[in-house]
Amino acid sequence: MYAVLRPPAAVNVKILPVCATCTLLHDRQAWSNDSGTDEWFSWAQQFGIELPQSSGIGFDRSDLAVIAAMNHVGVAMGRKRLVQKRLESGELIAPFGDMTLKCPSALLREHPAGRQWPKIDAFIEWLHSLT
Repeated sequence: MYAVLRPPAAVNVKILPVCATCTLLHDRQAWSNDSGTDEWFSWAQQFGIELPQSSGIGFDRSDLAVIAAMNHVGVAMGRKRLVQKRLESGELIAPFGDMTLKCPSALLREHPAGRQWPKIDAFIEWLHSLT
């Protein structure tokens, strides 16, 4: 039998897109009156930013996706608590700011009848204290 714990018992997990910084190349003399970055801003405004529906690389662990993002493979969806230090250090950036999505969450624990799990119970109590 598995006990399913729902918030606030489960850890509050939020995800957000993260990626390594990238260099935009600017033609500083594209127009006589531009700031040097106007081409990029004008282009982005004109065409908008739409993500392809079926492209991408899949990973079976979120940390591998984050490592790939750090190595300029693309933009990963990072668990905020797990990538926070890398965001603060500048190893990663959040290209869309702090636009986080709260994830549905649950903790599963096997609890055979009559068996006591003091270490697991202590761990779950600690998780409760984080929410």
